[in-house]
Amino acid sequence: MSPNTDYHEWKDLVKAAGVRNARLHDARHTAATVLMVIGTQQRVTMDVMGWSSADMVKRYQHVTDPVRLAVARQFGDALWSSSVRRHADCGGQGWGRKARKRGRSRRK
Repeated sequence: MSPNTDYHEWKDLVKAAGVRNARLHDARHTAATVLMVIGTQQRVTMDVMGWSSADMVKRYQHVTDPVRLAVARQFGDALWSSSVRRHADCGGQGWGRKARKRGRSRRK
């Protein structure tokens, strides 16, 4: 088998698919990132990609803007829904001065 076999097969595949010209190596980054976007657990990603080290996950996965936005929304939802529950759980007094008098200060 020629060392260039993968290269030529990749180029033929890209051409047949009608997508932009890209390196085979770039496809590894894309695959790792897509696995992250769809929520694949790290250990499963490592198995699919053939990696034995979590360092490879850090190297190949890239956090995209849509992922950042989704995390920000999830964080906001968790923050505000928790705030609403916390407010209700402490008799509507929240974490303010009256709550601290009851010994429920946020500061440690």
